[in-house]
Amino acid sequence: MNITLHWHTEPLLLMVVVGVSWLYALACGPWRRQLAPDLKSYPLWPSVRFHLGVLVAYLAVGSPLDQLGEGFLFTAHMVQHMLLIYVTAPLIVSGIPPEMLDPFLEARPRLTRVLRVLVHPLFAGLIFNLSFSVWHFPELYELALRNRTVHIIEHWMMF
Repeated sequence: MNITLHWHTEPLLLMVVVGVSWLYALACGPWRRQLAPDLKSYPLWPSVRFHLGVLVAYLAVGSPLDQLGEGFLFTAHMVQHMLLIYVTAPLIVSGIPPEMLDPFLEARPRLTRVLRVLVHPLFAGLIFNLSFSVWHFPELYELALRNRTVHIIEHWMMF
């Protein structure tokens, strides 16, 4: 099989990509008045960022880069992780309009307090480095290469 032509088209992966984009479009479109009354119009640029983040996530895990990283090049594997961490996550987070998050968080003060701790730069940096390092211990790294489910869990934790 030609590695450059190997795209992942598993139904679950495609359903997640399409489903997340579709739910976002519904939340910012027809459901906007119920979810975020302060959001007056469809947020064009946040929407572009969000959907670009979803696209980059698919390119990282569904393109030939995934197969290349799993079986041939550690460099490709690391590029895949960097795309998930440094490109996908910021695009998706910056694509969620604050007007949508504020009503949700205001109704949940305990969750807001927990999130304040989790997103504090010192704590978040520590957790990120710990998670990233642990996943690259040889035993866990090899397990993730052998077991697709473990590999998917690894990618979700990187995001």
